[in-house]
Amino acid sequence: MGVGLQVVDRGARVRNYAEWFHWARLNLGADPAVGHAAAGAAIAAGDNGHDQVAAASATMSVLPPPVSADPELTSYAEWFDILARHWGGVDETAHRMTETALAGLRAGQSSDQAIRAARQSVGLYPRPGTEFVKNPVRVALLAILPLYLLWWLWTVFALSQRERFTHGKSFPWILVPVYNYILIYNILCDLRDGERAYTGRSLLGAGRVILLLVAAYVFSTIGSNAQNLFVSLAASLIGLGAVVAAAFQAQSAMNRYLLARHPEAHRRRMSGGEWVAVGVTVATLLLIFVAIFSAGA
Repeated sequence: MGVGLQVVDRGARVRNYAEWFHWARLNLGADPAVGHAAAGAAIAAGDNGHDQVAAASATMSVLPPPVSADPELTSYAEWFDILARHWGGVDETAHRMTETALAGLRAGQSSDQAIRAARQSVGLYPRPGTEFVKNPVRVALLAILPLYLLWWLWTVFALSQRERFTHGKSFPWILVPVYNYILIYNILCDLRDGERAYTGRSLLGAGRVILLLVAAYVFSTIGSNAQNLFVSLAASLIGLGAVVAAAFQAQSAMNRYLLARHPEAHRRRMSGGEWVAVGVTVATLLLIFVAIFSAGA
């Protein structure tokens, strides 16, 4: 994307346009109309030997013209923007992913299938982390259920691997005492940095979330072992409140990051994993209650 670059070849021109569209979506806003206007202005400026960055940026101060009527150009640019975010860079690999996805769409694949095929073609995990965009209030409230909390922590680890975080690890590492908190902290730091990269800022405090999780463990332990009923209830409630606060903050950050990085992402309803986690927890509690009452009778 050099300043003053003249693109004559049709294929090279389409690629150059797509790169400028992606640049505009990241730097000028999420509106596709602005992205197309900026890309068109940058290409025109390059053809005339002018500053392409200045020309693209100037579109923010004027009403964007209609999107190009060239369906090949606009389709390639919009898919390149999506897949360059999946890949995490603007290079030949991102263009190969785009071509793979478009070939899949022409062959009758759905958008999700095309994205998976494109990711697999370059060795990425087939599915991105977009399935983890969830209602943070629901996640926070259900996190008081032990099995659901464990499932949700699995999503955090899965996200770190699918999005290629620096400290991404597989879920079994959570079984290592002490190190598990350090690892979660590092993953949250990667999430915070990713959110900043795509939105310009982050509201996530990785240290704050870890302190809440540690507090939840400490107070739940106190609540389990306290002899005084009032102390037991108070400590247990504080522990549950810490879990709710930690899950809400982390899930909100996951949503902001994923929605910014993957324009095709959207908030999902209860997944199969969530239903299983909730169902098994409820069934286990019912069995415990039945056993208690049966022993008392």
